[in-house]
Amino acid sequence: MITRGFIEKIRCFFDELGIEATNGISYEEFENKAIKTLNRSKELEDVKLVIKFYNYCVKKWKKIEKIFSKYISKWQELNFEESSSIETVDDESSEGVYCITNALTKSKEIFLTSKAFDDEIYSFKFKNGRFMIEDDSDYYLKYSKMDPGIMKLFNKNNNLICNIVLSNTLDIFLEKNLTKYELIIQNEDEEDSFIGIFEKSYIDSLKDTDFIDFKNMIAAIEWDLLDSKRDVGAARVILYQNIDDISLILYFASSTFLLYKSFNDAEKSQIFAGLVGINTIMTRNLRKKTF
Repeated sequence: MITRGFIEKIRCFFDELGIEATNGISYEEFENKAIKTLNRSKELEDVKLVIKFYNYCVKKWKKIEKIFSKYISKWQELNFEESSSIETVDDESSEGVYCITNALTKSKEIFLTSKAFDDEIYSFKFKNGRFMIEDDSDYYLKYSKMDPGIMKLFNKNNNLICNIVLSNTLDIFLEKNLTKYELIIQNEDEEDSFIGIFEKSYIDSLKDTDFIDFKNMIAAIEWDLLDSKRDVGAARVILYQNIDDISLILYFASSTFLLYKSFNDAEKSQIFAGLVGINTIMTRNLRKKTF
């Protein structure tokens, strides 16, 4: 059943996504316009809202199609209005920004998009336990078999170039690092924390008493988890300098929510194992009392 309230809600979400669609819109056009808005989102909070509204519309798409086919006159009674909650920037300001998320499908597939890619959306390949941007990618990620808080980054020659580690304090850093970059957490303000990416040569040049100057940052990764289950997330990469090897930075970014998901899954498993253990002990005690 299509209600007036539902039509108004979809009109509101389309407005937020910057989609006019006076005479209706195909799913492909909707997706293209929504991804374009995603790539021009000003802040990570805007990215999260785009994903939220996009996912709702995708979930309700059959009903939305019914609006356009049977209730188009009701739809056209509602005027298109500029977004009131999602802030976007112009094309020039969105240069050097990349979005990565596994929140766009039920399968939690990782997607990558950017204005630099003409607003196309690409999915990470997952094959034989490896995460890759493309089949012929220079790198791939694998979860550590020994530790859910570690992802291993390899080059195309299957050489380990670094471990990406989630620490006990839930910070992310590199170990066994053969890349030319270092990841530095900036979390003085919890609501404005991010991962700064620096040339390793700059970090190595600092004395123990020196402060890290974040003006020397070549890129930043902003990221967050998007649901209460902590299964999906989004990351935003902002480049401040020209980088020859952008794909390496994108692998760093994608590892953020993959590591947290792995950590969360392991935590759930431990809780489950603990509950099973408690139930087993209780069952044994009951048997002892029974006999």
